Amino acid sequence: MFSEFLKKYAQVLGIGCGCLTLFVVLAIVGGICAAEMFSSEETTQSNQEEPTGVEGVEGNGETIAVTVGKILDDYESNALRADDVYKGRSVEVTGVVVSVDDGMFGSKVVTLSDGSEFSFEVVKATLLDSAVPAAKALSKGDSATLTCGEITGDLLGVSMGECSVE
Repeated sequence: MFSEFLKKYAQVLGIGCGCLTLFVVLAIVGGICAAEMFSSEETTQSNQEEPTGVEGVEGNGETIAVTVGKILDDYESNALRADDVYKGRSVEVTGVVVSVDDGMFGSKVVTLSDGSEFSFEVVKATLLDSAVPAAKALSKGDSATLTCGEITGDLLGVSMGECSVE
């Protein structure tokens, strides 16, 4: 099928089938090489740059203390920059408990908000098994601080994983 394509378009272009084949192969190889060069430059730059801080975030290098409102604002403002600040670090987040529920695949999830009445953005924190007893003491409306090891910004807020209840 591809050979028929080459023959047809080689005739249309008035060149030999071998030349068209060579051109297609070179275009594919060139695209792959360009993609590799771009990818390696991006990796080199990201390895050399120190993540820039976000104003209002406190931390000791490994653990960052932040409110739900602040982390939601950071991800809404610029998710790429927020990832540089929060990913790979332990994040201690404080907010108001919206719910304590079962999540997918048997996980336990605490949902935190900034406490405002009409907020649709929340932090969903998936708990470690060892944190479940402490989470059972939480109730809707309580203030809670969770320490989490994973973080991901998403459409309706921030998802966190490997969380413990402080």
